[in-house]
Amino acid sequence: MAVQLGEDFCYFDEREIWKEAGCAPPKAEFFDVWEPFWRAKDNESSATVKAEGRSVNSRKRKRGHGAIFMDGTTQTVKTAFLKWKADFEKPISMKTDNNSAREAASKVAEFGFIEKLAELNDDNLNTTTLESDAAISLSTLTLFNNKTDEAVVVNFVSHKFYIPKQSEFIPGPVSALKHLDYANRTFDLIVMDPPWPNKSVKRLKTYKTFEIDDLYDLPIEGLTTPGSVVAMWLTNNPTVHAAVPEILEAWGLVEVARWHWLKVTRSGEPVVSFDWGHKVPFEDVVFARRSDDSTDLSLPKELTLISTPSSSHSRKPPLGLLLPKITNQNYSQKLEVYGRYLIPETTTIGFEALKFQHIETALDYDLN
Repeated sequence: MAVQLGEDFCYFDEREIWKEAGCAPPKAEFFDVWEPFWRAKDNESSATVKAEGRSVNSRKRKRGHGAIFMDGTTQTVKTAFLKWKADFEKPISMKTDNNSAREAASKVAEFGFIEKLAELNDDNLNTTTLESDAAISLSTLTLFNNKTDEAVVVNFVSHKFYIPKQSEFIPGPVSALKHLDYANRTFDLIVMDPPWPNKSVKRLKTYKTFEIDDLYDLPIEGLTTPGSVVAMWLTNNPTVHAAVPEILEAWGLVEVARWHWLKVTRSGEPVVSFDWGHKVPFEDVVFARRSDDSTDLSLPKELTLISTPSSSHSRKPPLGLLLPKITNQNYSQKLEVYGRYLIPETTTIGFEALKFQHIETALDYDLN
């Protein structure tokens, strides 16, 4: 079952959602998350200490202060989790670690997309229609499209990438949204996953972040019509949450709903405890519409999404595929901003638009 709807929660299996959309799903190993993250780290540290012949001191983990601003939401999410857990059936066959998930994440190829594309001139946007086995170049800002009802496989630097049916993408800076605005393109659903400022991610130096002010100039209002939904993922940072009303106002939007994505292991536990340190096991996604719009969007004002997350950093569930199963609304024109994978009937823009389309390291797809 791809989706299980409850009173105030929605459990889903991401791989099944991709399959139902007729797409090659992410490799199963990404979702082999069986052990809570804190326990996995403790076990890994204990093994290292033991191998080095040192003693292990048991310490009580103290409650941090970083997630205090989320306390009210934490209780809401916990209540929804307990309702879901009451009917949860553990898999008959279970693993005891996250090793295969970590290994899958470590193999995701980066290809230096950010470095290659960050300097592209965004004054002009070319358009290229893709055919199967075509070779693509990222030397100029280009909108690539697959207008067929079948997926195509294309080549980039001797690697193969899977392009879903009826999809298009712009690998490059999101400032290129202006070209869609100039062309009077509008969308039923816009999903945004900004690379919010994050100290731990900056330390990794593998992910391009930005300043919150970068969002204000995006032409989001011009890309919407009455009835359009704009969804934006939030990181668990009080500064980010506090900035949301002003960002939406700059786009001529108002918030209409706020959902929570609870990440659980395949054995049914939160990936971190609700009471663990400065972290919480969920992230928020805010939904907005035009301030001059009174259309019924059929969106629950609050809902807890529950799923096992991908082990690859920064990957979010495909809201463009999930929302229709919850709202019974048809979103035929979708836009993913800062996207990292491709979806049918969707335009994706971002430096890493092809990141999770690499057949060898990211997808279950047989080239034969």
